[in-house]
Amino acid sequence: MERWINRQRGATMAMVVLSLPVLVGMLALSIDLGLMTLAKQELQNTADAAALAAAGALREGLGRTAAREQAVGLAAANTVLGNPVTLDPYADIDFGTYDVATGQFVSGLPSNGLLVVSVTARRTEDSPGGAIALCFSPIFGIETANVSAQAHAGLSATTQARAPVELIVVQDGSYSFINEIDYAKDGDKALVGLIADVATDGDQIGVVSFVARAWRERGLSPLPDETPPINSAIDNLHYCEQQSWLWLDPDNYYGTHTGAGIDEAVAMFAEHGSPDAEHVITLISDGMPFPEARRDLAVAAADRAAAAGITIHTVTLVQDADGTYGSSGADAEFNASLTRNGGHAFHTPEADELLDVLIAVATIEVGKARLVR
Repeated sequence: MERWINRQRGATMAMVVLSLPVLVGMLALSIDLGLMTLAKQELQNTADAAALAAAGALREGLGRTAAREQAVGLAAANTVLGNPVTLDPYADIDFGTYDVATGQFVSGLPSNGLLVVSVTARRTEDSPGGAIALCFSPIFGIETANVSAQAHAGLSATTQARAPVELIVVQDGSYSFINEIDYAKDGDKALVGLIADVATDGDQIGVVSFVARAWRERGLSPLPDETPPINSAIDNLHYCEQQSWLWLDPDNYYGTHTGAGIDEAVAMFAEHGSPDAEHVITLISDGMPFPEARRDLAVAAADRAAAAGITIHTVTLVQDADGTYGSSGADAEFNASLTRNGGHAFHTPEADELLDVLIAVATIEVGKARLVR
């Protein structure tokens, strides 16, 4: 019996010795899988926070460049396995839309509706921080692992109850704005589209254009039903298409009478606005009334709007930073001074970021930044 027991002990010892590499491998695998799981969760937290930071920057009208900077900066303040997260501002951050039906992010700026920021936080071989170094798997020739996480944050409607919004787009059509007018029209329609997508009973939009005088392009019209005619009015609004018009029809097209545009919007609210709605003017311009006497007229018009309880947001698109005062000049600082009743002043020198800014205006009134993944 003793000899039999000794033989069994020997066999058990042999089995333990033979199975030891497998046991060590399983232990190594479980430890490194735990490490990768932790890294995945930390990367997901970082991606979520960075995407929300970027969407928040867009909501403030800071544009895509600033949104990338916000995301990169916030990610760097987070760590994965004790090391800061480094985002590639172009490879890891993208802008587009989110297809709810398929659950897929689609790269490319939307013509209207929801603008989404996609952020990928990663520790991979080709990422700035490199792949995750494993602890025990190198015994088996596996030294690193690629781990990543993705988040999408968008500017969307708030779920909270709100008062109806009546918003009038007051669009500069002066000759000094001729290079920007097509971008402005696209942005105006994006603003209309976003509000129309989340419209509640009582939401309305109107359109005013101005050069040397103001035109009521579209009276306050309910959303979403009147979206097509509102967009048609934007497409066909008055603007100074040729420099010769300055001299051939000066009463309509010489100079920039910002005050006339604001006054026309105030009159529209007085005639057709609802007392239960929030009244908002969004002024899109290069910010420079001309001749100079019209500067004081613009300030007085903004004061009249404020006295009537109207909020004024200003959006300044200035592509020529060195423009001088006159037919080709601009004045972002003056335009910003026309904000009233808590309105925001936005400014971008990049025409293709005007869309971002006007979407930000819409979300200030009807939305917020949220995760959509």
